[in-house]
Amino acid sequence: MDSHATLLSIITPTKDTDLVRFAVTAAAVLEAMQSDWEWLIVVHNSAPGTVEQIRQLIGDRSEVQIIEKHDSVHSPSSPRNVGLLQAKGKYVYLLDDDDLPNREFLDSALKRMERDACDLLIGSAGQTSSSDLLAVMPMDLDFPETEDGFILPRDPEQLGKLLVGAGAFLSSRVIRRSLLTENSIFFDEDLPLMEDHVFNARCYAHATRICVTPGIIAYTYVQHDGSLLQRVSRENADPEKTFLEPIRRVVRTSLDNGISPGAYLWLMMSFAIWVCRNSAMSMENKRRLMSGVQVYLPLMKQEENPKREKTSQNSRKGDRI
Repeated sequence: MDSHATLLSIITPTKDTDLVRFAVTAAAVLEAMQSDWEWLIVVHNSAPGTVEQIRQLIGDRSEVQIIEKHDSVHSPSSPRNVGLLQAKGKYVYLLDDDDLPNREFLDSALKRMERDACDLLIGSAGQTSSSDLLAVMPMDLDFPETEDGFILPRDPEQLGKLLVGAGAFLSSRVIRRSLLTENSIFFDEDLPLMEDHVFNARCYAHATRICVTPGIIAYTYVQHDGSLLQRVSRENADPEKTFLEPIRRVVRTSLDNGISPGAYLWLMMSFAIWVCRNSAMSMENKRRLMSGVQVYLPLMKQEENPKREKTSQNSRKGDRI
């Protein structure tokens, strides 16, 4: 590879960001940056002056590009797609403007992906809130959580488990950019929420080689009241477009590509119950949401039944990296 080529593109969408919170993320990213990395910050539908405020915060860093985007999209999908289209890196890493990357994970992920020709390398995720207590989101896979990691066999159940737990978090993985460009994998800009679920399912469907390192925390997800999910929960959201359509797309992609959606659907059932208990949705919309998820009960029940005969021990454990 050309010594001047870009190895990693970090892509961060932001909209009227809390600059105090973003400063913490920026410090973590800039500390982690290597000479052959780039950071694309896409400022989306933000107030005048936001770009200049971020530029002052970042300082004069040639490896950082700040891009301004205004459109009618009300989700992070549009700025993420802008970043993916402009990225030059061999690999890409998607990071929200309020989360914290783990430098050691990024360094080790890139080395392992180069060595083992992985399309994706996925780690665990840490989660924290205003209490500052870190909780690690588990990788629900039948493998020991060692830092050595393993190469995931293309087994329907194991691939399906990547749709939940840490495997569902965008920033828990580094992605080979050619996987996205060669398969036209981008974010659906017509979805107001859960667009990341659909994106992940498409990545898992097309990836030839997925490496998993559940013993390493890839990043820390910072939960706060300003998050998109928290805002949606306070609204009378349309269950069809906001929740049910992305679920359908995940299920359709999974079934078309040999991935079991059962574990994901159990998670969505729990999520729907949480939404009904905590959101400002009308009773009619809550009924529509629950009815829309319950149509998948046959697929969910399959996850409870004994599966086909177990594969060989080596196949179940995967190939050690």
